[in-house]
Amino acid sequence: MPVGRKRKHNKALPRRVYLRSGTYWFAHPGGKWIKLGRTERDMYTALANLESDRPGTMQAHFQRYRKKILPQKAKSTQVEQGRQLTRLVKVFGEMLPNEVKPSHVAKFLRSYPAPVQANRHIALLSDVFSTMISVWIVDGVERNPCQGIKRNKETPRTRYVEDIEFLAVQEKAPHHIQILMDLAYSTGLRQFVLRNLKRILRWMGYTLKQAKVGRNLFLNGHPCS
Repeated sequence: MPVGRKRKHNKALPRRVYLRSGTYWFAHPGGKWIKLGRTERDMYTALANLESDRPGTMQAHFQRYRKKILPQKAKSTQVEQGRQLTRLVKVFGEMLPNEVKPSHVAKFLRSYPAPVQANRHIALLSDVFSTMISVWIVDGVERNPCQGIKRNKETPRTRYVEDIEFLAVQEKAPHHIQILMDLAYSTGLRQFVLRNLKRILRWMGYTLKQAKVGRNLFLNGHPCS
């Protein structure tokens, strides 16, 4: 799979088109070189025909995912995965789905400069393929090339946040975030649990209400200290 290196010569040529020994060639994303002709006119004609024969590229599916699936996710996820989709387009965009091989996925994991972020990109790529297979039922797409590929090793962060750092951030945070920070500090609950605390308590048969802004919370009618 081409790694997208900047060309040093013939910079005015279309992307993936190269002039070698008087002949124009198209560097296919799958690794094959396709002859386009010896004149610029022949080259542009052949290139137009080649592109018209490549409907349903990964770029089109990435765009569809961005419009249909991404808006269903949390705002922060939309921002992060939106950036990841842009990077994935640069690497896999011109390929057809059945041209994306496990070896291409493995190469991306090895070559991306940030190993953990590489894992996140491939997790998103895997979800795109899963959506194409199970939701959109795209013709010719029957396998997910990301499955079975060993991801980069991730080491959990163990840095201790000092009290002065915690208080500095809390002081700048909105009131509801300050409350969540206090709950997290006091209970050690995970972020997911804290964000869904009201729903979890309701499921357990409890009610959680706040009388007025700045006043105590009441759990089943009793004030929370």
